[in-house]
Amino acid sequence: MRDITNPLQACRDVLFRPNPVFARLASANNWSWVPFFLLVIISTLPAYAYFSSVDINWYQDMIINQTMADVSPAEKDVARSGMTRSNMITLTLLFAAIGMILVNAVLALYLNLMTRMDSENVHSYGDWYGMTWWVALPGVIGAVLSLLVISFSSTDQLPPEALNVTSLAYWLNLPMSSDWYSLLQSVRLESFWTIYLLAAGISQWTRIKSNNSWLIAAFPYLLVWSIWAISAAI
Repeated sequence: MRDITNPLQACRDVLFRPNPVFARLASANNWSWVPFFLLVIISTLPAYAYFSSVDINWYQDMIINQTMADVSPAEKDVARSGMTRSNMITLTLLFAAIGMILVNAVLALYLNLMTRMDSENVHSYGDWYGMTWWVALPGVIGAVLSLLVISFSSTDQLPPEALNVTSLAYWLNLPMSSDWYSLLQSVRLESFWTIYLLAAGISQWTRIKSNNSWLIAAFPYLLVWSIWAISAAI
C-alpha cells in the first residue's frame, strides 16, 4: 500500500482509496486547505462560464416566466433589472462559496456531536470541519462535467439545470417552476459518493461500528431530502 505523502496525492486517492487517506489525515496538519481551495475555485467555474455566455435577455425572461408568473409587471421589471450579467456572476459565485463554507460548518458540528458516542474519539470540531472538505471532493468532478457541458454547448440559451449536470433535475429536464425542482437539484450522483466517503472517514477516525458510520453519514442527506419531498408533496 502506497504511503500518502502530500495533500495533492490525498485529494486524488481519497476518491477511490479513502481509508488510507483518512488514516493519514488523522495526523496531518493543514492539509485540508488544499481541498478547500480546489472546491471553492473549481465549483464556481460552471457558474462563471454559464453567466458569461448565456443569452441574458432570454435568461431573464425564462426565470421571470417560470418563477414570477403571478407578480405585477412592476415587480417583474425590478427583478429583471437586478438580473444583469455582472450581478448574476458576482452573486452566484459569492453565494456558492459562502454556501459551501456554511454547509460544511453545520455538517462538521453534526459530525462532532454524533461521534461523541465513541468515548475514545479525540477529534475536535476543527478536525471534522477539515474532513468535510475532503468528503466534498466528488463535487469537483460534478463541476468539471457541468463546465464541459456549458463550454461545448452549441446554444446560448442553455437552461440553468446545466449548472448541475449530475442532478436528477437536469436528467429529468425539470423546469424551475416545478415544486420538485429544489429537491431534485440537490440529489446528485456525487451526493452518494460523499456519503460513502463520510462513512469511510468516520470508520477510520472512530471506533463506531460500520453500520452506525453509514447511518451517521447518510442521515443529514436523508433528512433534508425528506423535508424537501414533504414540502413539495403538500
